[in-house]
Amino acid sequence: MTDLADLTDGDERRTRQLRRVLEALADSDNDLMREMSRAVLDGEMTLRQVADSEIYGAALSHSFVRFWSDYQQMTPEERTTLESRAEVDE
Repeated sequence: MTDLADLTDGDERRTRQLRRVLEALADSDNDLMREMSRAVLDGEMTLRQVADSEIYGAALSHSFVRFWSDYQQMTPEERTTLESRAEVDE
C-alpha cells in the first residue's frame, strides 16, 4: 500500500482526492508547499515525514488552522456545496 493509500485506509476516492490536492499544491505559487508536495509525489518523503518536519509541518498546520476556521464559519449549505465540488472533481 502506498503512503497516500495508507493514510486514507485504502479508500480509493480519498486517495485520489489527496493526490489531486498534492498535484494542485505542486503547481501553486507557494514555494514551500510546491517543494513539499513534489517531494511527496516523487516519493522522496511521506506525508508523515512532512507533518513531522519542522518547516513543512508548521506551514501545513498554519494552512489547516486557517481552513478549519473558515470551514467552521460556513453555513451547512456552504459546506454541502464545498463537499459536492470535491465529489464532482473525482
